[in-house]
Amino acid sequence: MTTFLVCKQQKRYTEVTGREPMMSEYAMGFWQSKLRYVTQDQLLEVAREYKKLPLDVIVIDFFYCKKQGDWSFDNDYFPNSKAMIDEL
Repeated sequence: MTTFLVCKQQKRYTEVTGREPMMSEYAMGFWQSKLRYVTQDQLLEVAREYKKLPLDVIVIDFFYCKKQGDWSFDNDYFPNSKAMIDEL
C-alpha cells in the first residue's frame, strides 16, 4: 500500500496505525514545571507550597546538571540532592 486516505474517523486511522497505551496513573496527575529552578532552595520552596495540593510530579529541567549530558546534580546549586529527594 502506498497511499492511505483518512477522511472522517480518527478511530479508523488508529485501527491501521495502532493505538497509544494508557498513560501511567502518576502521569495523569497534577504536574508543576517551569523553565528553570536555579537552586535547591528555590525548588523546595515551590514544592513546600504545593503540600496543600495533591502535586504528583515536579519537573526539574536539565539545568540542574553540571553540564549537558551529565545527569548528576550540580553541587554548587543543589548542595544536598539526597536530602532534597527524600523531602520531595
